[in-house]
Amino acid sequence: MKLLMGGLLGGMGTGVIRWLQQLANYFDRHRDWIHHDRHLAAGYPIASGVIEGARRPVVKDGMERTGMRWTPLGAQTLLKSNQTARRRS
Repeated sequence: MKLLMGGLLGGMGTGVIRWLQQLANYFDRHRDWIHHDRHLAAGYPIASGVIEGARRPVVKDGMERTGMRWTPLGAQTLLKSNQTARRRS
């Protein structure tokens, strides 16, 4: 799938356009597997929602305590270290 360079993409940087192209290629390669509408109609959960729902209390409990403030880099570092520790246990 080739994204058009004009229109909405005209004002975007090359890094953003490259990322969008990779994303479009991913969906193009996997389109035979992505049928969320059918899965939802059959009553199956969409994995990302289930995973996010289960993970939310863990992240929230660890990062939203009284007085805590996080930069994006600090939060990402904490989440990665938490993930590494869980894999080792």
